[in-house]
Amino acid sequence: MWGGGFPKVNGIENAVYIAGYKKSEFESFKDFQRIYITGNKFGEVTLYSKYHTWYGRNERDFKKIKNGVSSRVFTVYKDKIYHNHFVLIETSKAYLFINFTATPETYDENIGKFNEFLKGLKVK
Repeated sequence: MWGGGFPKVNGIENAVYIAGYKKSEFESFKDFQRIYITGNKFGEVTLYSKYHTWYGRNERDFKKIKNGVSSRVFTVYKDKIYHNHFVLIETSKAYLFINFTATPETYDENIGKFNEFLKGLKVK
């Protein structure tokens, strides 16, 4: 697991982290997508964390990208709503979960920085 933060916006620091999982932990990449994005239901605890509640996603934000998928999603954690951008990538040996987390007020300010971060990411 690797993580970091973006410069503060109005005193709020947004975060990004990357977690890698062995492919054997999931039935398939489609199952990995189900756990992190497509299988979650509004108002229910997420399939990937008992600490987060799924607050939804917008279908139009779900995009296929090189070696994976990308989607803006909304979660509740400790009674606060967060706007996230999840990127799921399949490598030859693992699945990567890349998560940008922001508050509703800071998402638009930092999503460009997150996209720049992704452009510099090299998966081997």
